[in-house]
Amino acid sequence: FLDSKEDSLNLCKDKENINGLKIDNDPYTIVSSFEDLSSSLSNGFIFFIFISIGCSIALVSFLSFSSFILNRKQSAILSIEGAKNNEIFLVYILEQIAIGIVGVVLSFSTIKYITIFINNIILKYTKFANLIEIPINYRMDLLISLLCLALIFVFVALPLVLSKRREIYKELKEE
Repeated sequence: FLDSKEDSLNLCKDKENINGLKIDNDPYTIVSSFEDLSSSLSNGFIFFIFISIGCSIALVSFLSFSSFILNRKQSAILSIEGAKNNEIFLVYILEQIAIGIVGVVLSFSTIKYITIFINNIILKYTKFANLIEIPINYRMDLLISLLCLALIFVFVALPLVLSKRREIYKELKEE
């Protein structure tokens, strides 16, 4: 659009003839543009965080189910020794919830440092200070964490309940 100095001069001369064109170059406009950029970037990161939470929950449930499948023989031995199927399933569910709790604690304890690290990298290459600001609202974060733990419980328990219909000795006999 503006390839040369002459194009810029022609635009300045003809700007009254162009309807709806407004050119501002004051500090407020620059600061406002920067704030809009920061807000958009933060919203994009928050959206990415929700996607990564969903993927993490799916991975936890797949790992739990594969762990359960790999330990079928141990489950059969436990059931022969008198453990009920509910107790065996409870062990796997509690294991995954414990992993989820450790993940929540790690994320709460490292989010501030990771944000500082990423902001330093952005500052080094773009000279924008504190571009990423993740708001920490402990009530909301705790609610989201509890929701994630509930989803982990559901996604871990669902495959186990579906596999519960099949007797363990039949599965081991097929192997």
